[in-house]
Amino acid sequence: MDHDAFISAIQDALGSDQETAEQATRAVLSVLGKRLGADEARVAQRAGVGEERARDYARAVLATVRETTRDEFLDVTVQLPADYRDLLGVG
Repeated sequence: MDHDAFISAIQDALGSDQETAEQATRAVLSVLGKRLGADEARVAQRAGVGEERARDYARAVLATVRETTRDEFLDVTVQLPADYRDLLGVG
């Protein structure tokens, strides 16, 4: 999946425009990369949105990552704290 298709999938998941989808993606992946608990406050700060919207951002971005990377995503998720489960859509 190329960048445009990835961002389009985020747009669809959020019901947003391209700029918002790109902002959400940058914020979520930046925080994930730095910390890998679910820290909506940091996503919210980076994206300039409230914590509830930051949670939506995280869910949309991580769901798209999960759908596009499958096995690699599972390799990463087993290393994450339990408080990520809700955001990752895993039980």
